[in-house]
Amino acid sequence: MSSPSFAVSARFGAMAVVLSLASATQAAAPTVGQVGEAALAMVANANCTVSATRRANPTRYLLVDGSACPVGGGACEAVAIIRLDGRTTVFKRTGEPSTDASGKFSATYSEGDRRLRVDYAALPRDSKAARSATLHVTTQAGTATVKGFVSCDGG
Repeated sequence: MSSPSFAVSARFGAMAVVLSLASATQAAAPTVGQVGEAALAMVANANCTVSATRRANPTRYLLVDGSACPVGGGACEAVAIIRLDGRTTVFKRTGEPSTDASGKFSATYSEGDRRLRVDYAALPRDSKAARSATLHVTTQAGTATVKGFVSCDGG
């Protein structure tokens, strides 16, 4: 059972004050921000980055995809790093990526009860065209979808 929502407002001269108390079950959908170049240092090899703009050399990313390797050696894991709800979050890949008949490439990741699916558009025929990606982030609070532009090693 959800608790009720309350809103109280008051006006003091030219200034208005609004106090709102919403039900804890009415959480906002997740927010996806941008990570800086420090996220690149978190992976041994950055395979792809997704940026909000088409700039040639971005310094902020919606996603960094690569391999995270343990200090001192051992098997590396495929990861995706994003900024989720104000925190840098590392998702581990949960299976092999897939490609459909149109050439769209998809990869899925998880971190606890949170899920991330990244859909990379097929490579454009025009080599000067930007490749796009769509990030789908699902948490207990809901789903966020964010679009960006891809830069990958080898294409």
